[in-house]
Amino acid sequence: QILTSKEKKAVMDDKMKLSEHFITKLPELLAKYAVEAEKVANLLEIPQHFDVEIYTTSRLEKHLDTLLRHMKEIVEKHTEPEVLDACAKTYDYLCNEEYAIQPKVDVARSTLIDGLVEKYKRSYKAFME
Repeated sequence: QILTSKEKKAVMDDKMKLSEHFITKLPELLAKYAVEAEKVANLLEIPQHFDVEIYTTSRLEKHLDTLLRHMKEIVEKHTEPEVLDACAKTYDYLCNEEYAIQPKVDVARSTLIDGLVEKYKRSYKAFME
């Protein structure tokens, strides 16, 4: 089905409105359901559909910071493959070089990975002693 330009505009407007709504509400939902793996995995898929430029154009960077903090906490607490996969896909989506937020997300992702590697090294060293 081919959309008319009017329909395309309506879809883009809806995506923008939904993105704005979930950008502000998603961190709250992640905090509320942080221990429920299935719900967290589903919630983490939502940013993969955002119009992420809204973070900068609507001055919502503080919500990005909160989302990234929650994602870090989720990765550090959960071991379920569906949760970790959803997190990885969301980081990948948000790290698209076309987005203005990419450098901030990339730093957050790299910091998380560095911390996990360091934790692994300490645990491995303690195990081997």
